[in-house]
Amino acid sequence: MCRLHPDEDEHPDHMNSQTTRVIDELEAEICHLHDFIESKGYNSRGISDVLGRPFAHPVDAEHRAKQLLVFSFAQPHMRAFHLAWFGFFATFFSTFAAAPLLPYIKVSLQLTKSQMAAAAMASVGSTIFFRLVMGLIADTCGARKGLSILLLITIPPLLAMMYVTDAIGFIVCRSLIGIGLASFVACQAWVSVMFSKKIVGLANATAGGWGNLGGGFTNFVMPLLFAAMSSFGMQDDRAWRVCFIFPAVMHLVIGIAAFSGRDLPDGNFDELESSGAKQKSDGSVVLRVGMTNVNAWILALLYGMSFGVELTVTNEAALYFHEYHGLSVSVAGLLASAFGMMNLFARSLGGFASDASAARFGMRGRITVLFFAHLCEGFFCILLGLITTSQPLNHIAATNSAGCAVAILSIFSLFVQIAEGATYSIVPQVSRPALGIVSGLVGAGGNLGSVVTEALFFSSEAVRTDTAFVHMGIAILLTSLFCLFIYFPEEGGILWSKGLFGSYDPQLIKPPLGYRGADAMDYDNVQIGSLQPNTTVKSNSVGSLTLSLPHRPFPQLVTVRQSGSAPNSLGYRGADAMDYDNVQIGSLQPNTTVKSNSLVTVRQSGSAPKHNSISSSASNQLPCVEGLMPPLQTALTTANEPPAALPASLTAELSTAEIKERLCGALPPAALAKMIKDINLEESCLEDKLDQLRLREPGCPTHELRKLLAQAAGDLTSVLPVQRKPANLSSVVNLL
Repeated sequence: MCRLHPDEDEHPDHMNSQTTRVIDELEAEICHLHDFIESKGYNSRGISDVLGRPFAHPVDAEHRAKQLLVFSFAQPHMRAFHLAWFGFFATFFSTFAAAPLLPYIKVSLQLTKSQMAAAAMASVGSTIFFRLVMGLIADTCGARKGLSILLLITIPPLLAMMYVTDAIGFIVCRSLIGIGLASFVACQAWVSVMFSKKIVGLANATAGGWGNLGGGFTNFVMPLLFAAMSSFGMQDDRAWRVCFIFPAVMHLVIGIAAFSGRDLPDGNFDELESSGAKQKSDGSVVLRVGMTNVNAWILALLYGMSFGVELTVTNEAALYFHEYHGLSVSVAGLLASAFGMMNLFARSLGGFASDASAARFGMRGRITVLFFAHLCEGFFCILLGLITTSQPLNHIAATNSAGCAVAILSIFSLFVQIAEGATYSIVPQVSRPALGIVSGLVGAGGNLGSVVTEALFFSSEAVRTDTAFVHMGIAILLTSLFCLFIYFPEEGGILWSKGLFGSYDPQLIKPPLGYRGADAMDYDNVQIGSLQPNTTVKSNSVGSLTLSLPHRPFPQLVTVRQSGSAPNSLGYRGADAMDYDNVQIGSLQPNTTVKSNSLVTVRQSGSAPKHNSISSSASNQLPCVEGLMPPLQTALTTANEPPAALPASLTAELSTAEIKERLCGALPPAALAKMIKDINLEESCLEDKLDQLRLREPGCPTHELRKLLAQAAGDLTSVLPVQRKPANLSSVVNLL
């Protein structure tokens, strides 16, 4: 049994050794406990952003979420996730809202097949340029603002659809509404900066997939809305027009809600730029870097044969089931919605498969998943067309092959979505400094793919729709071979090992040295005028510093620099990179806290320091859980005594109190009160005891200090019953 109170007749050196061993073991148990609690979605370490706002869920060293908790709407990570996918969902819904109503619109406006094809191409082609623009906006102004503005400016053409009278007006309105599909770039760029590398593939795929659900949802909902309008006695010509009020309202609600999100985990672009943490981006540099990456162009081509194919099928499916299989408009729309509804899980499956493959094989695993998905997509697209190509057009309905067609369409859709998810699990790794531009370029490739496939395979009156599916499937198979040319110098490709091509780099134009872009957080010169009490700043360096300042702000500039920190990078980094090696803090408020990712924390208390530079390297002698302060070091700084002035015997006398503080401090008081229901102590009482241990009052004499610590040590079991050493994680949980 491990004793926290050693026998009085034991040798002091032995007691110190035993105490150190016990502390180390207990700290290891507490770290495991933190991991266990974080696995349940709680930020048990109490990590907060640079402005002192605590995160609701566990984050990594760059403050990116480590879990995708879809039932949470917490700021900033999960709120950004939900606003991103729902904003894209709204624009996808509105862009294809006309497709399931075409049987009525065609009669009302007297449209030909070529005019309907032109409108379909306009709806997806108009956004090609605007996706590139949205990528630039995401890098320079933030994806949040771009998404919100895009939703709001596409409301007028939605309402204008109620008043069109000819084919030209119909094509123009669909073209302007289609600009909203640029929201996909904002969606992917926003989610990419919010989630860690290990789950960014799943997060991006889920957001994109749920957004794409708008295509299936609109095929299901718009016919129902039309039926509802008809039930009120409206004529067909008026009923389909009124239906467009619904997507306009969706745009308005989500467009306003998007402003409540946050650009980056640590804050919005403007507040981070004003604090000095973020440099204002140079759009020309970002554009040059993003547009000169070979991998980005290959992925744009491949995405054109996955997402572009999805857009084309979404435009064609309802009319295909109505004209070829003889189904009613509502039933044809319902069956066509099966293609889009696969986005509920299929695109996420692509991201998950890519992440899982990358965990074992790296980037080569991600590319392999993409290649396999494209092969299967092309095969089932061909199979879909072959179901009816041998039958005369007027005999297809009699074959009752609609059920088989829906089954093949669903499998075809499955691999389309997997390919999309796998593509955007690679995109964040292509060029982090120009993440928005690369996302926009690849997204634009998707829309361009739809325009090309629509024009090549579905626009001619002489080519049957089922034959067009066969031709498109062959094109998909041929395009999949471009996966073999994706190459990352440090990881290789499917067939190529890393470094095989020597100095070749797919990034043809490098960012200038010393230039930091939209996502680079540099805290070398952060001017924070009024940090809140206990503000936390994470560090990439070894060690940390916790400052408990006097009850007035420092008039001078206090430099907090970790000794032995890594040199500053001269390279250009992207929108979500945080560099905490050096923090310049001006006008700090009382009890401002600066923390790090390491296990060491030092708290400076009392009057203003004599020197502008405070080094925490001395604290490395005392092991400590993140966010805690060693009481012995606190005593030294509080009493203003050097280490030699304190008797060596005091170390043993402080050991029990040190154990208590580390046990209590390992879980913040609020977290203890919230998550550990069995604790028999009020939160306020626990705070009082921790305040005693922290000894915030400056100038405390040594004998008073020893007295307070001894008294606190006697109350150890009132906070945590640790009469015996916890043997493992489960026993720690049981004790708590």
